[in-house]
Amino acid sequence: MTEPRRRAVIAGGLATAVLAACERTRPPGASSVVEIATLPQGLGEPQRIVVEGSHVAVVGVAGFASLVGRRLRHVPVDVEGVALVTWARGGVLSGGAIRDASGRPLRKLGGAGLYKDGGLDERVLRADAQGWTTAVQRRPRPRPAAMVVVRRGWHHRGWVFEAEGFGDASLDDDGAIALAIHDGRVVVLEGSVRDDAPRVLADVRVEPTPYAIAMTAEGPWLACAQGQIDATRVEQAHPDGSLRDDWPTVVVALGRDGREQLRLQLDFAVTQLLARGGGVYAVGRGAAAIDRRGVAWSSGRAGAPHRVGAVDARGALVLVGDARIERVEPSGRSVMTLPLHHAPQCPPCATSESGSAWIVAAGRLWRARLW
Repeated sequence: MTEPRRRAVIAGGLATAVLAACERTRPPGASSVVEIATLPQGLGEPQRIVVEGSHVAVVGVAGFASLVGRRLRHVPVDVEGVALVTWARGGVLSGGAIRDASGRPLRKLGGAGLYKDGGLDERVLRADAQGWTTAVQRRPRPRPAAMVVVRRGWHHRGWVFEAEGFGDASLDDDGAIALAIHDGRVVVLEGSVRDDAPRVLADVRVEPTPYAIAMTAEGPWLACAQGQIDATRVEQAHPDGSLRDDWPTVVVALGRDGREQLRLQLDFAVTQLLARGGGVYAVGRGAAAIDRRGVAWSSGRAGAPHRVGAVDARGALVLVGDARIERVEPSGRSVMTLPLHHAPQCPPCATSESGSAWIVAAGRLWRARLW
């Protein structure tokens, strides 16, 4: 993995056959792990699992695979770079179009010319009744590298915002967007599809270097590290679980106006910040729950095995790695543990509606029932 797109910690070896045997925290038979489908050839390295209702897709570096029955159907996307998708308006929003499960375009989207610019890494942050929002990491050829935020409406043109450099992006529940650029710049934006340009709520510098961000209603949270955040360091950290590097992580909380509200240090390397209400879970070589008062609990340490996580709709943290899958309540109490034999290939996706976590491991898609 040498492309600069890996510098943005996006939202993450070979992995696992998952065997279902629940521990004494649950009665026998209350949990299970089931193999659902094999990943299709040509999908490339898995990046993300997207679930909405009964719709499931695995996103890879060469398009996505939608789950049809017990089979994952590969849909290549004509975008250079990875296209992280979402479900919207009866199909899959990816590559400037709404597509059906077989990849056939149902509707071309306005402003899709942006996606034809070579060297893009598109992340669909949200699609809603008004339109959709994406964050695009533009690689440095032929123009300078930039983080590009696109807010488009189904019936309105919307706007585009560009910040030079490599970075990470996050969106809160109200649609405010935060960018963390690897030169230390942090930008907070908001704006509807009817606006000609976004409102810049904050444009500040943060030290040490921010490399991951999670936006909440109160403002952005940043994972920062001393020294240069270069491609090699971040690629090794995320998303494939190798994490050959290690560092203490400085976590910084800003208000929506960019003013610093909290700064603390965790003794372990963090590769994910996951929003949870007014705070975050920090996940990497362990996990910690942090709010504006400080660290609520932490299980991380330098040199510990790397894990990846997801937050379900109840606010619980689902962790995968270190030979297990684990569900942790917001209080820090572990309420479910199942064994895993190898590392996951990307972060899980947790769904409270069915009490399930979706996992990509050993070239297969699995569903774990956790409660």
